[in-house]
Amino acid sequence: RDLTNASPNVQLEPVGIFQNSASFFIRGQGTGDIESAADGKVAIFIDGAVQARVSTALGDMVDVQSVEILRGPQGTLFGRNTVAGAVQLSHNKPEMNEFNGNGAVQIGDFGRQDIKGVLNIPLIDDTLAARIAFKDTNLDGYWHNNAPNVNEDEGAIDRLTILPSLR
Repeated sequence: RDLTNASPNVQLEPVGIFQNSASFFIRGQGTGDIESAADGKVAIFIDGAVQARVSTALGDMVDVQSVEILRGPQGTLFGRNTVAGAVQLSHNKPEMNEFNGNGAVQIGDFGRQDIKGVLNIPLIDDTLAARIAFKDTNLDGYWHNNAPNVNEDEGAIDRLTILPSLR
């Protein structure tokens, strides 16, 4: 969502309560439909692999190296479904000879609790390294449904994202 404020003529938002569904618009063109039969007008590429459906295109931004927003049409470079443009997301690669890590915690209203971290482990000098990034997202929801036989929090989020990689 922060990219919406950083890029002119770009709107990158989840679709309603479907937090992993992408509603991406560039220069007013895009797709807000979450049906799996609908092709998007903005192509999403994560580490070079296309996310073919808008229903799974938006995930947690964990250990991100760069994000590129390419205004469309981008059919010459990326093929179909890039009428409005393309968004490329690249993650950090494991570092060969450096053991390092970091973490962060975010706490807020309505039971908001985000815990994220990254750990880089060199396994064999100049040959093999592993990296694992994770984010645990929790939110109690913004309202409570007290209807008979329901009694649950609406809009709650309980999601764990794990991103392992080897190099």
